[in-house]
Amino acid sequence: MTYQGPPGWEPPRPYTETQAAPEYTVPQGDPPIRWSPAGYSVWPEHGHPHHPSACRPLGPRARPWNGGVLAAAGLATILGSFLTWVTVDVGTLHPVGLAGTDAGLGGEGSAFFGAVMLALGVVILARQGRLWVGIVGVVVGSLITLAALNRLSDFNDVGKVIGVFGAAVDVGPGLILVLLGGLAGVAASIVAIAVRR
Repeated sequence: MTYQGPPGWEPPRPYTETQAAPEYTVPQGDPPIRWSPAGYSVWPEHGHPHHPSACRPLGPRARPWNGGVLAAAGLATILGSFLTWVTVDVGTLHPVGLAGTDAGLGGEGSAFFGAVMLALGVVILARQGRLWVGIVGVVVGSLITLAALNRLSDFNDVGKVIGVFGAAVDVGPGLILVLLGGLAGVAASIVAIAVRR
């Protein structure tokens, strides 16, 4: 004797050509859309925001005001690169002023790095300031600051040499502006790394 199942149970009947297979309906929910809340991105294999693995956090970002300070530092560096870096006064002649882009003083390099710093500031202002932006900002600002300090040291040495002959070397506002721009860029980048959210 074989087991026939619980009372009232009937085995399923096989489908025949005249018997249609049961139809199943798909629950009508929200259509698949590619959407994500602020600060998240959608995985490519999932398109619905309610899927448990549809979204993942993108990580903290720097505050927008950090971007403004960094961009201003870059603009100051670019402007200072084209202003007077040094003025030479030999006494008998009219003082001669040299801009950062004159006589190979290195103003072109500082202007380039200032443009990079400006671009990093714009990235933060666009709310895309990830960790790498602050790190690059620290490196670029440090290069600008070290170059400006090195140039100040060179001018000081030249001033000591020609001072024996009654000449004088004065540092111009352009180099000071470049130095301040580099220092501000380093400070803003460090703060951007520290206050990311």
